[in-house]
Amino acid sequence: IAFLGDFKTMGEIIFIAAAAVILLAAILIKIQELPYFRKKQIGAEGEEKTNAVLRKFAKKHNCLMMTNIFLPLYDGTCEIDHILFGKFGAAVIETKNISGELSGTGRQLVHIVGKNRYTMYNPALQNETHVKNIQYHLTKAGYKNVPVYSFVVFTSDNIKFPDSVGIRLSELEKNLKKLPDNKCDCKKLFMAIKQKEVKNPVDKIIHNIQNDMKNKSGR
Repeated sequence: IAFLGDFKTMGEIIFIAAAAVILLAAILIKIQELPYFRKKQIGAEGEEKTNAVLRKFAKKHNCLMMTNIFLPLYDGTCEIDHILFGKFGAAVIETKNISGELSGTGRQLVHIVGKNRYTMYNPALQNETHVKNIQYHLTKAGYKNVPVYSFVVFTSDNIKFPDSVGIRLSELEKNLKKLPDNKCDCKKLFMAIKQKEVKNPVDKIIHNIQNDMKNKSGR
């Protein structure tokens, strides 16, 4: 009888645990459907498309690459989608996986999606900050005047944008091939930036919150 009672208790425990797991899974699925997380997912999908092109190029041309790296910037951090190191120096790539139409020049662009109209911080200027940050850390590491190139890449086929803002993913490899041989040691440059990488997850979360607040304020 005691054995049956224990078995019933154990069965109840297993049932409750299974129900808790199912409930947690349902909550996580719902969270991922929220606009914030959906936007992050769409961005990650675009970055992976760019990563595939960069990996292929790096293997063929003896380059090294970093993805989704956080670096110190003033009193905070800066997140960079992709950095490619080669004989040319460094290439900093910002990926945008958005649809619709971008127009305008300067700091703020107009982003039209269907009947909706938004303002968007110019990704070319956004990536200029990343480039200057890389140049700063390389200089501090003793590598002065290393060429650092900027690329903004749009991965969606359903986006129109000014030529001054960026290029399509299909054009990335062609543009990378045009970079000159500046006799740079990509391994040393890679290690110089790698040593500055911010790995603290709390700092990364704070960066993401601050970045989202900037986007909402139209900065």
